[in-house]
Amino acid sequence: MTIARSAQTLESLVSADISNAVEALDAQVAGNGDKVAVTVGETGETFTYSEIGRRTDALAASLRERGVNAGDRVAIISETPLTSVISMYGVWKAGAVFAPINPEYSGEFLTYHLNDCGARIVIASPRAAERVDEVRLTIIEHLTVVIDSFDPGRAESGGESLADLTRAGTRPDGTIMFNDPASVIYTSGTTGPAKGVVLSHRWVNQYTWQYRRWVNEDDVIHVDLPMYHVGAAFFNVVRALWVGASISLWERFSASQYWERIAEAGATSSLLLDVMIPWLMQQPESPAAAENTLRHVHMQPLPATHHDFATRFGIDFVTAGFGQTESGSAIYGLVDQFPDDDGGTPEHAKRGLSRELMRSRAKEDGALIVRGDRPIERGFMGWPSPFLEIEIHDAYGRPCADNTTGELVVRPRIASAIFSLYLGKSDYSLHAFRDLWFHTGDTATRDENGILYFRGRIGDRIRVKGENISAFDIEQRALVHPEIVKAAAIGIPSSQGEEDDIVLFLELIHTSELSASELMTYMRTSLARHMHPSEIRIIDSMPVTQTNKIQKHKLHSLVGRSGSRNQR
Repeated sequence: MTIARSAQTLESLVSADISNAVEALDAQVAGNGDKVAVTVGETGETFTYSEIGRRTDALAASLRERGVNAGDRVAIISETPLTSVISMYGVWKAGAVFAPINPEYSGEFLTYHLNDCGARIVIASPRAAERVDEVRLTIIEHLTVVIDSFDPGRAESGGESLADLTRAGTRPDGTIMFNDPASVIYTSGTTGPAKGVVLSHRWVNQYTWQYRRWVNEDDVIHVDLPMYHVGAAFFNVVRALWVGASISLWERFSASQYWERIAEAGATSSLLLDVMIPWLMQQPESPAAAENTLRHVHMQPLPATHHDFATRFGIDFVTAGFGQTESGSAIYGLVDQFPDDDGGTPEHAKRGLSRELMRSRAKEDGALIVRGDRPIERGFMGWPSPFLEIEIHDAYGRPCADNTTGELVVRPRIASAIFSLYLGKSDYSLHAFRDLWFHTGDTATRDENGILYFRGRIGDRIRVKGENISAFDIEQRALVHPEIVKAAAIGIPSSQGEEDDIVLFLELIHTSELSASELMTYMRTSLARHMHPSEIRIIDSMPVTQTNKIQKHKLHSLVGRSGSRNQR
């Protein structure tokens, strides 16, 4: 199917007056300098666009004075999101590369990331700085640690602080090119060693482009994901500051306080990943939740309960899609939850773009719009970004027929629109780009209308009775149950033959009294026979990364250990 696009859509990244996040911030400082750009949720501190501009200019000057040159990497290891916001733009203004690292890392994990990114300067919270000192003998020489002074709990320490580096200074001269590296973001490491993904300034533009089109200066973006994740740093922070919106910035997600936070900030837009959605659905009814200002939410993956969520909490639009650190916003769609305008955000609480303008912009950009009040097939992602080519390939690199599962592959239609390489890992990079396509490692299908559907990870396929089974299919079926919070299916070598047995790990709501045998009955009535789990294991807490990706390699290590609520 040929998808209609505006004739100007593809050129909008290439020819726009503002081509990168720094230029966008400069424009807002010039035009909206007195407007509040960032509010820190925990303290209530506010920072105007002018203040953000001044501090980041000063940081750029300080980094240059300390020997940071264009293309050098600066590591940020902090629990404080404001530190990451200031550091990110300051590093970019110095022509350097923003390299955030999970602040929970210590020991060999921290050593690996510091050595791999090759940073000479680290901006670290006091706790992270102590961990850096513990591994200093095993990391690169001449590492300068700047103490994160925006951490309200910081200990007194010698050496320089971030306050010193952002006090005053003239921004250095320099031009940012579209293909200059902007960031190194590390993959989650759920299936192997984390890889540093090198992203250009155009990647940042591409990743945020469509979602910037759906917000304006009246919006308030709620941010509560870790800032070493592209969802927080780029999807939320960069898109907000690009268009002149405000940010409500929190250190971490809280299901119990979520709607109070939304109400306090008047937030209009948010990003919810995976288990955050059922956690919110399990909260008791509250006035703040019923009369909230939140109008559009990005959900990834799109859950079966999206319309129930929108109905309960008054959400006008849900966006969904496929995004990777490597490919950016490759696929997306707009789910119009109340296309007949018979529900959604209360009129008195609305801010930002009108419903009509949201819909017209989606149509103008060639983005898919679907009704949220009608069934949407499991795994829905939408249509491809106008800046990328998307195909579904078989094991031999040939395009698959409609409705046939294969690997999702991507390549840019303009230079530098996706990642350039894995830092220091040429073999991984060459393999990922074989056949002149980036191989995502994910499987998908495309229907006769060009709509793309996620089908699972290639490494997540299980072989039973001659059938290839997607763990994703089993997990999505489990998550329909209202008492299941997380689900992870893995294949283990079968005791009979050369195929697999299915072990299904489940995390339940804390009040659940369901047994594994009851859940086994539920699963067996919900799935085809060859997809039935051989064993169900109920665990108190699923091992996850800080972005809520389940670490299946840890589940494999649990197989064989007994559990009081397990059932064969």
